[in-house]
Amino acid sequence: MAEIVLLNSWFNPFGMRVMIALAEKGVTYEYIEQVQEDLTNKISLLQEISPIHKGIPVLIHNERVVRESLTIVEYIDKVWDENNQLLSSDFYGRAEARFWADFIDLKVYHVSRKIWTSKGEELEMAKKGFIESLKKLEEFLGGKPYFGGESFGFVDVALIPFYSWFFTFEKFGNFKVEAECPELIAWAKRCMQRESVSNTLVDEKEVYEAVLEYQNHLFSPNNSHFHNHPMAVNPQQQPNSGDGGLPSYMRGAVFWEPSKPLTIEEFHMPKPKAGEVLVKTKACGVCHSDLHILKGELPFSSPCVVGHEITGEVVEHGPLSDPKIIERLPLGSRVIGAFIMPCGNCSYCSKGHDDLCEAYFAYNRAKGTLYDGETRLFLRSNGKPIFMFSMGGLAEYCVVPANAVSVLPHSLPYNESAILGCAFFTAYGAMAHAAEVRPGDSVAVIGTGGVGSSCVQIARAFGASDIIAVDIQDEKLEKAKIFGATHTINSAKEDPVAKLIEITGGKGVDVAVEALGRPQTFSQCTLMVKDGGKAVMLGLAKAGSVGEVDINRLVRKKIQIIGSCGGRARQDLPKLTRLAESGIFNLSHAVSRTYKFEEAGKAFQDLNEGKIVGRAVIEIM
Repeated sequence: MAEIVLLNSWFNPFGMRVMIALAEKGVTYEYIEQVQEDLTNKISLLQEISPIHKGIPVLIHNERVVRESLTIVEYIDKVWDENNQLLSSDFYGRAEARFWADFIDLKVYHVSRKIWTSKGEELEMAKKGFIESLKKLEEFLGGKPYFGGESFGFVDVALIPFYSWFFTFEKFGNFKVEAECPELIAWAKRCMQRESVSNTLVDEKEVYEAVLEYQNHLFSPNNSHFHNHPMAVNPQQQPNSGDGGLPSYMRGAVFWEPSKPLTIEEFHMPKPKAGEVLVKTKACGVCHSDLHILKGELPFSSPCVVGHEITGEVVEHGPLSDPKIIERLPLGSRVIGAFIMPCGNCSYCSKGHDDLCEAYFAYNRAKGTLYDGETRLFLRSNGKPIFMFSMGGLAEYCVVPANAVSVLPHSLPYNESAILGCAFFTAYGAMAHAAEVRPGDSVAVIGTGGVGSSCVQIARAFGASDIIAVDIQDEKLEKAKIFGATHTINSAKEDPVAKLIEITGGKGVDVAVEALGRPQTFSQCTLMVKDGGKAVMLGLAKAGSVGEVDINRLVRKKIQIIGSCGGRARQDLPKLTRLAESGIFNLSHAVSRTYKFEEAGKAFQDLNEGKIVGRAVIEIM
């Protein structure tokens, strides 16, 4: 086998990305056409190395398989890094590029393929969504020559292959992209002047003719090539079920009422419904939000199973689930689950604000159920329903809405990665969406436990200049330095506000984050920010807690006080896993202790007694 092999299909835009990236780097490779040639030997190798992911494109480099187009392009950029850098070396620029590349895959791709696979009202909705998505990209492009600025970059590589499909979309949708987005078409024509692009993109009319040919067989069960093609929609696909290999019951840790210990109980095997997946839980994080429930400080339906940041393996799909869910999360997928589980349909989710999902707060947080108003947990002994805090992750299996689940790369371990679903997820939401931290900003973090230390790491990743960690434990502050804190303040030994003002030369910080949920630190947070600064509140408090603020300073100095509960699962969870995979986050140091499933009660007791530095994880299976 050649040193570098690309498995692809000729008009697959995702494969074109890889070909463009290889051309930009001047890399020669063997091309294998998956549809037209006999790939028995190649596929056998692929299945041996990668038995779960069999989609295209796939790059084989020295007999090692690299999957998924954006991951492959990033891999190419790092391995052959001597020229034409596609991703910025700046952390924020890199994160921004990944965001827009994800936007192309999650929004542009999904709505565009509906243009030629649907009719009537659904077609009009798809066309509208496609144009709106392109306009957002056009707005991001601004007046720059390329999305990468003066240089052809990662987002350009991600989007330009779809240019060869625009003619097809226009013919089926009866519209003109140039009339709607003239600046984007000007950008595309500019890209076409590059040999890497012009020599790679397929003629638009050939794409259209191929689509017409394949469309005739859209509903044919015998057309396996078409159904496996990345741009195809297979309406005949049925949900997968793992019933044959699943046990009839499982165990879960039940919270009955405050002051009573958790007990391990047996449950009937939970059954996912449409749009949900059943996950075999591998690990679950130990979080203060769960502790608030166990202590009765936050009202929640009981009895319940807590645990809301998990990793695991998909073992079953709900009946009548969207085929796209099954395509994205096939059986056997390694996954991570976020505690905010967006419905995807409410007014907030439709705007991309998953963190404000109406169904999540109205059903799960208010009633302890999923979004049909029912729990998925029933005791084996008597059938009694048990409520769910998020997915009820402190159990051997859990049901999770698919919108809250993202694929976990094989390079990331189950145990350490569990904290991405809450600790890092909450911190990312605060720093990216609430605080909007920019390179050069000064940031203070009050409370350096699991969430606070994650804020420190993300602030560093976003290019913050000064990062000031505040806590009462020297051990936590020393660890914060490992994560990127430039200064530390022990608030048990000195006035944290006065010390911070001294460190910042009398000004205060651009962003202060409160990660404890206490009235005293709430007030301190508002006093730490400079004029026009942002005080971001993350910590949940005992029900009825009230924080004080100097009203005159708030008004005169334009202080912004912003609440932030968490990230946006569909957008942020894939980004977090990529950042973790790249080594930007230090997960191994963030997880300080692990417990066995049977030790769940002890884990929360240790958390309550302040014995856990950073984050602890419970190993389940």
